[in-house]
Amino acid sequence: MALFVQPWRDGGSGRWEIASDGSQPIWRSDSRELFFMAPGGRLMAQRVYEGRAIGAPAQLCTTEALEGSGVAGWSYGAAPDGQRFLVKVSARRPSIIVMSWPSH
Repeated sequence: MALFVQPWRDGGSGRWEIASDGSQPIWRSDSRELFFMAPGGRLMAQRVYEGRAIGAPAQLCTTEALEGSGVAGWSYGAAPDGQRFLVKVSARRPSIIVMSWPSH
């Protein structure tokens, strides 16, 4: 799915494509960068100025992120400054925790 940005302040007009194939967009807190997931689990960043893309999107990393959904939310989250990310991944192996309860 293509990602577009469109200014909303001051009655801005126009719409610009950020990525031809991307999903789960999240803005950096200062709105100067848009993060998104690209096919193959690639976490991408696109610099934006006044609603327009600056240069090409940069690949930040490749993840094993789970698919995002409307029920469980996006498969990742970004820190407000865009320097750290939390990614939902599948557990490699099931875990069982056994606790011993004191017998009184």
